[in-house]
Amino acid sequence: MTKKNIILSSFLFICLLTSARGKSEFVITDFGAKADGKTLNTVAIQKAIDAAAKVGGTVIVPAGTFVSGTIFLKSNTVFHLTSKARLLASPSINEYATMTWGHHEDRTPWHFIVAKNQENIVINGSGTIDGNDNAFREPNRKNEYSFYREIENRPSPLIEIQACKNVIVENISIANSPGWTLHLFDCDVAKVDKVTIKNSLFGPNSDGIDITGSHDVSVSNCYISVGDDCIALKTTEDSRTCERITVTNCIFETNCVAFRVGFESRKDFKDITLSNCIVKNASRAIDLRTIEGGNIENVIVIGMTGQVNSGWAFDRVIEIQANRVANPYAIAIKEHPNYGKDKPVEKAGRIRNILIENMIIKTSGRILLGAIPETSITNVTFRDITLEYFVLEDPYETGLKAENSPGFAKGMPFVRSQRAAIVAEGVTGLTVSNFKAIWPSYPVSAECKLLTSPNRLFNPSFFKANDAVIKSGAYKVEFKPFAFKNVKQALIENSTSLSSEGNTYFIVNENSEVKLK
Repeated sequence: MTKKNIILSSFLFICLLTSARGKSEFVITDFGAKADGKTLNTVAIQKAIDAAAKVGGTVIVPAGTFVSGTIFLKSNTVFHLTSKARLLASPSINEYATMTWGHHEDRTPWHFIVAKNQENIVINGSGTIDGNDNAFREPNRKNEYSFYREIENRPSPLIEIQACKNVIVENISIANSPGWTLHLFDCDVAKVDKVTIKNSLFGPNSDGIDITGSHDVSVSNCYISVGDDCIALKTTEDSRTCERITVTNCIFETNCVAFRVGFESRKDFKDITLSNCIVKNASRAIDLRTIEGGNIENVIVIGMTGQVNSGWAFDRVIEIQANRVANPYAIAIKEHPNYGKDKPVEKAGRIRNILIENMIIKTSGRILLGAIPETSITNVTFRDITLEYFVLEDPYETGLKAENSPGFAKGMPFVRSQRAAIVAEGVTGLTVSNFKAIWPSYPVSAECKLLTSPNRLFNPSFFKANDAVIKSGAYKVEFKPFAFKNVKQALIENSTSLSSEGNTYFIVNENSEVKLK
């Protein structure tokens, strides 16, 4: 789609939306829907949608709780939830239309709200879409820091917007998704604004907003609190590339990644920005990762503050990784079309042109960059970044052993194990300007979840020590600001130059070209 066509299409969409608001409204109760929290209203709601689609009208969900199975949105319609409206997903998977499995098990054939091959779609209002997650997961878990176990047949993504043009999702609340929440798949020109997503922080694979193979998407002014990635950009074997995506003015809370580009990375990513966001908490703030051959280029992150303090071992404030992982998704469901199939990754993708600046994060984690020899990370700039440390978690021994984790620098033991705030391997053109590490003061603050969560025990070599001696500082490790291996054309300027113990030996340098200013 050319820039001219995008502007024209967006203008026509705004005109249509303005016109639709003045046309007939189709209240779902007029079609037989009942707000008693028990009656199944799928047929009634679909009748209202179909009627509105004939004239480009607005479907109204009034106050009350309406239970439904799958509903299909149509072109040129507005789906509006009033302030006290609650659209509740049916607890029975039999009430969901069966579509097709996605590339792995988290993209199930069942969804609550679907728009496919439509255009000029609006979901708005100040009501709530409730995914009824309790109906689709096991009730018990190991402890209060453990994830729930999902039931295999569950709606995920909850809202599937697929191959649509001119999409607006605004002002609504979405809660309790049993899997991925809002999925924009192969869409053109989409806006998500002032949306609140609240899932369980321990909900299995309960991503907030997933943007797969879509072009020209903006996400703004959202509050996202979920168990998995808050916002994840993906490309898959069945998708297009992912291009021209902008995210701004959002607040993130998760046990996983606040903002992710890649991992699912069969195709390329290009022209992506993130700005003015807060990380209430996460295990990683920024994760840029190609493992399936796609390239990531032209990513700008400006303005972020908050905490990377999840309680999980090995938090990473930023991770940038160019890798290759053969068959990254082991399919356990026999009904899945990819069950037993070999889908090898034939080449490694590259990462280039990354700018991350104006970031202040409180953490126990590190910044990691790594590229395996067959690929590359080039032209990366970190500017005006401050890490304030609760405690320095020793990654050395466990990091060396964590070879088989596709999510943790597979094939790069140096990256996994180095005791340094910024660790880089296989990078060409790395600039670090005005980086500040504020080393821990003792005793460690009670705010540090790493000393209370049982998930810290995934790093047994460090936490074999008594928690009390770690908290007091009687047992600690020395961190350097930097550790580089096979890094070329690196520049460090106006940055922390003492180790955590005050030593002037502040960089581990293995076969790297580093200029200091």
